[in-house]
Amino acid sequence: MPDPFTHARALVLVAIVLAALTLLPYAETGFTTNDDTRLALVTDPFESGWQAAKSAGRLLHAVGGVIAYVPYLVDDNLYYQTIRLGSLAVSVFLFGFVVFRLFRSFRLGLLAVVFFFAFLTNSWQHNLITSYPFVYSVGICAFLVSLLSFHRFLSKPTWRLGVATGATYLVALFISEIFVLYLIVFFALGLSVRPIEWSPRPRIIYRKLALMVPPVATALLFVVVYFSFRLVYPATYEGIEVAGGGQVDRILSVVWRYSLSAFPGHFPFSGIHDGLVSTSARGGGPFVTLVAELRVVWVVKALLVAVAVAAALKSRARLFVGRPWMGGLSLGAVLIFLPNLLVAMSPKYQRWVAEGSQAYTTTHFSFFAVTLFLAILMIGAVRALESRKALQRLTKGALLSATVLMSLVTDAHNHIVTEDQVRSQAKWRLMDAFIRTPEFKAIADGSVIVAPSLWKFHGIVENHETYWTDYLYRKTGKKILVRSGAQKSEPPRTGATYFLKYEERPVIEDSSISIVRVNDEKGVVEGFTAPQTK
Repeated sequence: MPDPFTHARALVLVAIVLAALTLLPYAETGFTTNDDTRLALVTDPFESGWQAAKSAGRLLHAVGGVIAYVPYLVDDNLYYQTIRLGSLAVSVFLFGFVVFRLFRSFRLGLLAVVFFFAFLTNSWQHNLITSYPFVYSVGICAFLVSLLSFHRFLSKPTWRLGVATGATYLVALFISEIFVLYLIVFFALGLSVRPIEWSPRPRIIYRKLALMVPPVATALLFVVVYFSFRLVYPATYEGIEVAGGGQVDRILSVVWRYSLSAFPGHFPFSGIHDGLVSTSARGGGPFVTLVAELRVVWVVKALLVAVAVAAALKSRARLFVGRPWMGGLSLGAVLIFLPNLLVAMSPKYQRWVAEGSQAYTTTHFSFFAVTLFLAILMIGAVRALESRKALQRLTKGALLSATVLMSLVTDAHNHIVTEDQVRSQAKWRLMDAFIRTPEFKAIADGSVIVAPSLWKFHGIVENHETYWTDYLYRKTGKKILVRSGAQKSEPPRTGATYFLKYEERPVIEDSSISIVRVNDEKGVVEGFTAPQTK
């Protein structure tokens, strides 16, 4: 039975407000990887996904590529942000619900959700807050639903629940290969709910092991289909290649680096984003940044975190004693490192880590486990001091203070990174506004726009040479060649030549785009200049 929590509904509301305060600042961000910019230009996601699957030798693109395109179905920022941030929020609350059901502890599920929003850290490192929107959240949700179905299946093994477990697990597998590793969670759940009795009666053992058929059969089916596809279309994508022998140290290095960065405080204290920090706080560390950039909303959020954590630590927990406590803590620790194991075997990510990469998409999966691990550890530590009231109160105060402080530091760091991402996205917002102006509409098909400033980029959003040509065609249907600089030869054209300048200024709202027409014969600039487009 769930813990007798009198104010459960109020605490759920606190968690919802925390989610809003955490995610809404990201509503002005946009593309944070080159992959996302290219995906947004796709016109036929089914064909594009299938071609990508054949080209890379990775069947997942045929499914994941279609799902990944959903945020771009409608060319509207409200739609995009709702899909992107909404799916992330759903995955977090579903995670909390799964923790609540599997551990039979409302406060543990609450604490995991609160920690998620308190410690969720933004970065330019393929962070799933802003990168690869929707698709990985769908995979996480599918896996969590499969766990719920399997949990019910263990107590009531019907074919419907078995099929539901397998079907939802298969969806997760076709979004990311790392969910194969999560088969360990099904085994852990099966053993905890129905422990195997090693007795002379093998029939009993076989019956209990048979309960593992839905997830195991699904994983085997996926593996067979996955590698059969690779036999027909050999893998060409370096990210799924396996490094040769003697790479144990490099594998461990990737696993350690990408797992460690999931812990609260890693990015704020690593200094990797010091170059983004405002002048007033540059080089002063996260606490100086916090003081220099302090916002009222961060304080409000920290107070809500304090209320939720204090409430979670107040009631007793019969669950966290003996084996259940150690089992949950051990599983959480394993799941912190497990998601990074497959990418660690790839020479691509081994090279990235050697060059300074701090995190990858898999770090987001590790972060879920980190929140669970910290929640179990905190509740377990307080529960262990039940007979020593003074020390228990001191421990509660220390844990509560550390949580609040880390929430504030995380928000200060996120503010700096998010501001840089918003500044990066200003280029796209200005271009979208510019193509609606009379000046752009006057540009004829076949014209050339020279715009080297459009290829300046933040973070890892570097665009290929034909990107802006494709972008204008996708948005307007006009065939205008946009290039980054002068070229000795170019295809025949019928229109004029223009020079476009994107000017990014310290105040984002003051950034602008201007364009002039170039007279090729006289070698001078004439025509018009577009006004600032904000």
